[in-house]
Amino acid sequence: MDRKLENSHLALPAGRRRFDEEVAVRVRVLRQAEEGTSVAEVCRNAGISEASFYDWRKKYDGLLPSEMKRLKQLEEENQRLKKRVTDLSTRQGDAAGRDPPKNIKPARKRQMVDEVRAVCQVSIRRTCQALPVDRST
Repeated sequence: MDRKLENSHLALPAGRRRFDEEVAVRVRVLRQAEEGTSVAEVCRNAGISEASFYDWRKKYDGLLPSEMKRLKQLEEENQRLKKRVTDLSTRQGDAAGRDPPKNIKPARKRQMVDEVRAVCQVSIRRTCQALPVDRST
């Protein structure tokens, strides 16, 4: 009995499906506000605070859904790598009796910014806001 699913998104793993739904909610909320619906009403209907709305608008305004997904993936990868670096640096610092190295070197930060800019085609300012990177790096 091989049945095809009517909704293709149900075939996705639960974590991926939740992520896609989250992006869809953010896109819908930002578009409703752009169309002229008051921010308070949009937030009430979506069940979010106005502070969350303004954070989303600051971070995602002007991005396409595919760009939002890619940005979110890069942020998650960055967090995962930061945790890994922290774990490794604490082990090295304890074992060798010396100070642990900096989390991410400036060259790697520049490389991350360049990758995000190439994929998402956004400005340096917006990329540095999304990633925890100073523009001077």
